[in-house]
Amino acid sequence: GDWINQRSGDFESFSPLSEKGASKSETAIFKTHSLGLASGRDAWVYGFSGAKVGENVENAITFYNSEVARWTAGHDRDSSPEQFANTDPKQFSWNRNAFQDLGKERRYSYSDAALTVSSHRPFTKQWLYFNRQMNAMTYQLDRLFPAPDFRTPGIAVLSPRPGTAFAALMVDDVPDLNMFTYTVQFFPRYTYEDLAEDDSLFGALNEDAGRFRRIDNVTDEILDDYQRSFGVKVTKDDIFFYVYAMLQNRSYIDQFASDMQKMLPRIPKTKDFRVLSDAGRALSTLHLGYETVDPYPLDEQRGVNASYRIEKMKYAKTGRVADKSTVIYNSGITVSGIPEEAHEYMLGSRSAIDWIIERYQVKTDKASGTVNDPNDWAEEQGNPRYILDLLARIVTVSVETVRIVNSLPPLDIISD
Repeated sequence: GDWINQRSGDFESFSPLSEKGASKSETAIFKTHSLGLASGRDAWVYGFSGAKVGENVENAITFYNSEVARWTAGHDRDSSPEQFANTDPKQFSWNRNAFQDLGKERRYSYSDAALTVSSHRPFTKQWLYFNRQMNAMTYQLDRLFPAPDFRTPGIAVLSPRPGTAFAALMVDDVPDLNMFTYTVQFFPRYTYEDLAEDDSLFGALNEDAGRFRRIDNVTDEILDDYQRSFGVKVTKDDIFFYVYAMLQNRSYIDQFASDMQKMLPRIPKTKDFRVLSDAGRALSTLHLGYETVDPYPLDEQRGVNASYRIEKMKYAKTGRVADKSTVIYNSGITVSGIPEEAHEYMLGSRSAIDWIIERYQVKTDKASGTVNDPNDWAEEQGNPRYILDLLARIVTVSVETVRIVNSLPPLDIISD
């Protein structure tokens, strides 16, 4: 592969992202990383309305506990939990964990403290009930997001998968396992150690959140390595942002695309470290703060008494060809003037704008019957224009991202 060929003469200039899987001779960038959240029951624990997510989860837990009560009261001892349980999908979504808990007569309990904000898809925040009882696999995420109000910036990276386009995005909310449709690995800036003797995911918090110790996730070894190469003023933040810029760098992605379909990215040292670090910092500010950037000045056409509520956005068409400069927001509002370069900002197989159009629609889950309505988020934010403005903001984010990425110097890898 390209990495192997490139590294044959300058092995030490490439670093694995995480200590996990690194050889003894390699200097890893991060101490640890985690898969994104595998809820096992998205329709119940995710949603645009915090109130509805709480209600859905509370109802599901009540039903589950009633099944535990039935099991405990005297079931057929020859039957398994899988045979015994009422598996009506409109009442509860069963998985292996839940069947095991039923067999052990474990009751669940609801907690408002488990409601937090998640990065479910690119630039798409949803409420999440983040709790081991109702989530299939939380992996290392409880060490990264130890309480609902903790924001931990990190880089969500698409796991190696043949035939898929690479994607990486800075987020600071709990990332979903399938953020880019396929599996995501999350590399946080920090992890946290719980100082309390409480092994629950979100136990009771002190007002000053003093029960958590913040641990730097960038290794001391990589700091020493980069300071030797680029000067003693290099900080761990500089390295973190450098990595992010490298994962956006088209020259790097194009050169090592085939490798990144087989293994997680390896980060080379380049002569333009400071330029890339500054660019990564700017990209991080842009991507984390996407809800506050200035909306792109789109041309908004409104009908009489037009509403801001949406059902499903779509691109306009010229014949059978999509006109991606224009979005039909709803029957009363159309926006136009999206510049062509905005669609160059890709996250996997979709542009950032494509992600917004695909995710912000009213959806009913066939199995459970739960309805996920993005208008609820706008209502809870107290901003009826939230989705319309979000579309315009992501155009700004896309244009600015493309501008920064296009300004990066060609890849000039150095050897130690």
